[in-house]
Formats: sequence, C-alpha cells, structure tokens
Amino acid sequence: MANKGNSRDKMKSAYNLACGLASNTASSHNASKWDFVWGLILAPKIMLFIWKVCQRAVPTLTNLHRRAVRIERGCVFCDPDEEEILHILMECTFARLVWALSEVAWKLVQLCSEDIEEWFRSILKQNPLL
Repeated sequence: MANKGNSRDKMKSAYNLACGLASNTASSHNASKWDFVWGLILAPKIMLFIWKVCQRAVPTLTNLHRRAVRIERGCVFCDPDEEEILHILMECTFARLVWALSEVAWKLVQLCSEDIEEWFRSILKQNPLL
C-alpha cells in the first residue's frame, strides 16, 4: 500500500510540474499584461476583481447561463439587456448612476471602448491615486 500512495504522489507532482511548465510559457506572454493590475496600491480583493473583470471571469448572469446554470440572463435593472460584464460596469442604468456619483470621471465611462482592459487602464491613467 505504501508504494501505491507514493506513486500517486509522484504522478501528482509530475502532473503539477507539467501543468506549471505549460502555463508558464503561456503566462510569460501575459505576465507584463497584468502588471498594471498587480502593481496597484489597492486592497487585494479589488485587484482580484479587476483581474477577473479583464479575464471576463466574473459570474454574471450570462456567464452562469453559459455554464448551464438555469438562470435568466437579463439584467435586474435593465431587463431585457443581457447581464454581461460590460453592461454591469458601463451600460446599465444603475451603473451609470453609480459612476455619475463617484469621484472617477464619468466621461471615461461614456468614451470607453468595448475593451474592458483598456477601459481600466484609462481610468488608472487619469486617476493617479488609484
């Protein structure tokens, strides 16, 4: 029995090593891409949220629906618009109100492109305190 557990551990280590090598080659190209997030002086929760937004990994209703969760995709505030991350952060009536009341320039939301990563970069450039 001891050998079986030991070989399982070795297999697991080899698998993790292989996965690490594969992801390192892919992630080395993306490492500098995310430096703008990890270099921020913000709470780790906020940096993780920004990273998840840029990866489109936030569990929006549309993303949950894609993962076979039986749920309506419509925005709670703007139904029938689908609840995608761009909608939640920029297009939704409620989001626009929040941005209008925030210290971050509202014009950034109005002038942003469809590229969420570029949108965050433009906010960070114009708000050096972030």
